Amino acid sequence: PGISQEALAKKIFVNKSNVARQLAILEERGFITRTSSPTDKRQLLVYPTEKALAVQPAIQQLLQSWNEQVVAGFSAAQQQQLIADLEIVKENSQRLLAKAEAME
Repeated sequence: PGISQEALAKKIFVNKSNVARQLAILEERGFITRTSSPTDKRQLLVYPTEKALAVQPAIQQLLQSWNEQVVAGFSAAQQQQLIADLEIVKENSQRLLAKAEAME
């Protein structure tokens, strides 16, 4: 709660304009509110509404089920290795994005 649109875009590796469009839809449907930052009025902070918090457990359960299904047949050791490998991919991606942002 209270994350900026820009920080959210970086966290989920999505273009800022795409995040803004999707947040507008979520706001229109009553799942979030966006308020100006007290320290920078140009920055919008995103907060979940009661409606969003009410569906959060169902979404988390759906994601848990999805995760279990996509690694079905993997041993525990293979699952741990996959997570370690994906962590390396994430770190490489973050490094590349930081480099690209520095060039802007």
